[in-house]
Amino acid sequence: MNKLINIIFILFLVINYCFCIKVKRDDINNSLINLIVDSNKFNNYPIGGKCGSNITLSCNNMIDALNYAQTLSGGVSQIGFLLMDGIYDFTNNTIQVFGIGVGIASYNIGSVNVIFKGGNKNNVPLVTINESINNVSKTGITQTTLSFSDVSFQDFSSSIIDVIVNLTNVQIEIENCNFNNYSSNVSNVSMINVSSDAKESSSISVTIRNSGFTGSRNSFNDVPTIYLTSTTLNIYNSSISNIFGPSFISSLNSEISVFGCNVGFTSTQYGVFKVQDTTLELSGSTFTNCTSSISGGVLTSTTTSVSNNADFNFRLQDCQISNCSSLNGGSIYASNIGPYQPMTSNIMGCTFSGGYASNSGGVIYSINTPLNIVDTQFTSNLLDTVVVWFL
Repeated sequence: MNKLINIIFILFLVINYCFCIKVKRDDINNSLINLIVDSNKFNNYPIGGKCGSNITLSCNNMIDALNYAQTLSGGVSQIGFLLMDGIYDFTNNTIQVFGIGVGIASYNIGSVNVIFKGGNKNNVPLVTINESINNVSKTGITQTTLSFSDVSFQDFSSSIIDVIVNLTNVQIEIENCNFNNYSSNVSNVSMINVSSDAKESSSISVTIRNSGFTGSRNSFNDVPTIYLTSTTLNIYNSSISNIFGPSFISSLNSEISVFGCNVGFTSTQYGVFKVQDTTLELSGSTFTNCTSSISGGVLTSTTTSVSNNADFNFRLQDCQISNCSSLNGGSIYASNIGPYQPMTSNIMGCTFSGGYASNSGGVIYSINTPLNIVDTQFTSNLLDTVVVWFL
């Protein structure tokens, strides 16, 4: 019995350590601090004044919370913003973070009532991570982490995350979040933008779990919902629907993995995923009624293959794809425009049904891109040929 109690106690400590952002825990040298933020309060304190230590003396917004944290001695390396239920605007909660860990979470774990709405009047992203603002040199690599948990975004027009780094390690985690009705009237503004110079020693990873993306469009129709360069992206058990624009995700020199996701009712130019020189894996996911006006209702993949050892390819495994259509390649359009042939891409254990292309390649349109198709069914597709290649 005592042994069981000891095991339970150890597990409790581990859980509290892993989810320290959600647990009120201030260590003695202020390296980790959680601050309560309540948009419903109008507490009085000077700029940089103490706030957030309890529900009564909460911070009115994230800007005030960050200003207070930066006044603490001992060096704050991790800050948790614990948000009470309420509506949060972008203008009063826009923050710049760098070289620290920041967690933004609902105070009430599992709440769906922490909601960001509207947009920043100056079109500034909610969270900016930009090493040029912080004068980063090549003498060392800085670590910055950002997490969102149990937070919703509704009827909003500003970017949520904007990352521009070359020499910085950045880790972003999004869990149990909902993104509903993103609509921007500003050109070249994605909901999430993560950018790095591929030639530098940067390491950026983004992980999205158990989240939903519903409704996304840009008035200029010139940017995707998520834009990545030199980034590793993993998406688990999430839903994506009613996406309009060039694509849901556009990437360059990146690695993308999607597991157990449901995607449907998208209307794009280049498919749900528009990737260049990117390794993409889609596994155990469903794609329904994904249409595009130019290429690949689900995927448009382009490789430049500027070297003979480039390892960019795509892999679809155990996916169900139905009623997807495009001009060329109803579901997949793959093209290699470089001097070298890319690695073989694989389609394994998938089902394609009800797809068509108004021009060529009812399901797959492939140009100079080797494909390996195994244990895959093509049913009720309106097409003359399943695969077209080397045009």
